[in-house]
Amino acid sequence: MATFAQSGSRWLRRPNPDIEEALSCLRQIDENARRAGDIIRNFRELTRIEQVERRTSLDLKKLTQEAIAIVNFGEYSGKVEIQRAMGGEYP
Repeated sequence: MATFAQSGSRWLRRPNPDIEEALSCLRQIDENARRAGDIIRNFRELTRIEQVERRTSLDLKKLTQEAIAIVNFGEYSGKVEIQRAMGGEYP
């Protein structure tokens, strides 16, 4: 998210600011913040004491994909390499 914020600032500080590019950066920040909030909220629900006492199904493949989506912006800057190996079916 910080990368998008910095990029948006650069678009606005140009001699001819590009508002559309800056808005695109803000949309990316919003999407990533919402996704991160959803993951944190789901994790908190799983760790509540009353929830731990009963069995809960968890889609690890979906959780992994959501986590990867949050850090996915790093791939564009060449600073993060993500390798995925999710073969087979999950219970």
